[in-house]
Amino acid sequence: MDNKQQPAPATTAPAAPAGNANAMAITALVTGIVGICLAWIPFINFVSFILAIIAIVFGAIGVHKKAGGKAIAGLVLGVISLLFVIYMYWAAGNAAKNVVNDWNSTLKNSTIKIDSDGSYTVNYGN
Repeated sequence: MDNKQQPAPATTAPAAPAGNANAMAITALVTGIVGICLAWIPFINFVSFILAIIAIVFGAIGVHKKAGGKAIAGLVLGVISLLFVIYMYWAAGNAAKNVVNDWNSTLKNSTIKIDSDGSYTVNYGN
């Protein structure tokens, strides 16, 4: 009998999963879609801001890893969602500024007349 040992099989380092880039692309697409759906809702669009950042990051990684159209779509939706959220906050800030300015101009032109019997009359500058 021959007592020869068989050589051990060669081992290789495990390769990165093939679906890793595709998973990033799908994550970018889903977060981009949800982000753009929530972007127009006041007080909830801060969630969209976070989702837009996630979509942009995962979309950029997916595009870098050549994941295809899903990554590009997620990246584009993330950018659109982020821009829309920024616009919504800008518009809300301008609306609040206009309300404050109108209120201040109304108060500046207002007068209160108090009569001797305790009754009063308010003139709002009209």
